[in-house]
Amino acid sequence: IITTVDAGCSPVRMAETADNSTLWVAARGDNRVLAFSTGMLEVNAANALLGYANTQGAAPVGVALFHGGQFLAVANSDRFGTGSNANLAIVSAMYPAGAAAVTTVPTGLFPREVNVGSDDATLYLTNYSSGSLQVVPTQ
Repeated sequence: IITTVDAGCSPVRMAETADNSTLWVAARGDNRVLAFSTGMLEVNAANALLGYANTQGAAPVGVALFHGGQFLAVANSDRFGTGSNANLAIVSAMYPAGAAAVTTVPTGLFPREVNVGSDDATLYLTNYSSGSLQVVPTQ
């Protein structure tokens, strides 16, 4: 272990940018995603946090970068709720200090994992409690 860094309440998933410079972490208990500089994590972890974004939903779990890292898809699971705060949030991720949700997509119950298709223009989202798979175009 090189270092340990506070990563919000209940960090559960992460996604790294293609250039390996930024690590996005889903902080389920904080209802937001956090961006860390990977370089700073190794040399000055106390100053590695670049920014964060509210995910416009509850209990984010799955995260995936798409469109060349411009956006972060976030599966807001609403794990401990009724499902009314479950959705798929799209967060602008180009500038972590100013990251923000730009839109949300309705989902089934307990959206849990999100992946990006090989075309970098399609998201695949599993809804655990609904027993379904959603296909979401991003164009």
